Amino acid sequence: MSRRKRILVIFGTRPEAIKMAPVIQRLKGRPSDFETLVAVTAQHREMLDQVLGLFYIAPDFDLDIMTAGQSLTDITVRALSGLSPLMERVMPDAVLVQGDTTTTFAAALAAFYHHIPVGHVEAGLRTNNLEHPFPEEANRRLTTKVARWHFAPTSVAAFGECQRLMSNPNSSGVMKLIQISFGGPPIPSTTWCLMPWNLSAGGVAGSRIFLREGPLTSTLTWAGGYQSL
Repeated sequence: MSRRKRILVIFGTRPEAIKMAPVIQRLKGRPSDFETLVAVTAQHREMLDQVLGLFYIAPDFDLDIMTAGQSLTDITVRALSGLSPLMERVMPDAVLVQGDTTTTFAAALAAFYHHIPVGHVEAGLRTNNLEHPFPEEANRRLTTKVARWHFAPTSVAAFGECQRLMSNPNSSGVMKLIQISFGGPPIPSTTWCLMPWNLSAGGVAGSRIFLREGPLTSTLTWAGGYQSL
């Protein structure tokens, strides 16, 4: 019998909490597959607490980083400083982040530093102007760079993410099959794209491609997303 996966969901603001609440609920509804843990940075303290109460979310870890007059640097440094030891302590099998906040980017980066795969919910959105919105456009682009799973909310975002991934191929030339699902929880849709795959990462034997379906990918596809090999 395989060990259940430990999933760490990280967010820090009210919008993130609203959008991650159904994902948390879905994961917690499968306790035999997942140990679901929730960490909040509380980048926005009061507004976040309103939503936590509304959705009956009790964080397992609360960094409580918000201070008066905080800057983007303050948020980033405190989030990374708090999340780094948390990653070492919890050692999750995957980290889930949402959207484009500074918490989103800091959490993805902290996970990357600890070689923990990242799932990015609501990925693929772009204005193609790095300065607008600021810093959100940069946050989501940077999160894309370190994420393994990209959960796109719309077909436009899904196709755009697919094109961006294909424009930055690995060097091996072996093709990797990526499934991108998009849409809201009730009506997921699916498209496919191909991109090179690094043999050293596993998942490919010779020229054959294996699609590995697991509880995490099937659960998150419910929320709209992409699953890789």
